[in-house]
Amino acid sequence: VEQLVKEPNVLNIRFDMAEPSFLAGHLAAGISATGTVCTYGSLDIPGVVDYLEGFANGVRYYNTQHGAEVALLGWDHDMHTGAVSESFQSYGNERQLVTDYIDAGCDVLFPVTNTLNLRLASMAQEYELAVIGTDIDWFVVAPEFGEIWLTSVQKNLDRAMFDTIAALTQDELVAGRDYMGTSANGGVGLAPFHFWEDKIPDDLKTELKEINQAFVDDKLEP
Repeated sequence: VEQLVKEPNVLNIRFDMAEPSFLAGHLAAGISATGTVCTYGSLDIPGVVDYLEGFANGVRYYNTQHGAEVALLGWDHDMHTGAVSESFQSYGNERQLVTDYIDAGCDVLFPVTNTLNLRLASMAQEYELAVIGTDIDWFVVAPEFGEIWLTSVQKNLDRAMFDTIAALTQDELVAGRDYMGTSANGGVGLAPFHFWEDKIPDDLKTELKEINQAFVDDKLEP
């Protein structure tokens, strides 16, 4: 459960991760060569589920828009359940799950956990999985695995800090009004594609920009 501090001199900084996760799902479905993408989370909590729901809805949106049938392993967007368990704190369990996904044909993985990002990056590299990171740009954190990082669903902390400091200097901070990072204010988004930049079709990049603009204009729900 999200814990917010209720004090007049405290600003809670939060991020709407469903929107960039939706973009990641659409991207994953668009670049998958096998027609199967996969995901899982580390804990069954709202902060994790938001990523999974957004990703699943992005895959579904791609299928609807393109008449495609890209399969998603690890999350059922109708039942709102999937591969979310504290057991994935165990390296062995996590490795087995990813192995099962690979055996099922998954070629794009979205792990909503920090453990795979370093523990299983070499495995993803060996099996040529494209991996979408969470929270930060993992290409920058682990450049030695640069070719696996398709992108990352990113919390733009620099944007949040800039906006907060700007509001403070302009005496616009209001007690009880928390900061929420969204596509509209630039608080969340996808990290650069780095090594994948030339591998992603231009029309798919255009679709991602149009979807993001639809979020900004409040014309699409993630």
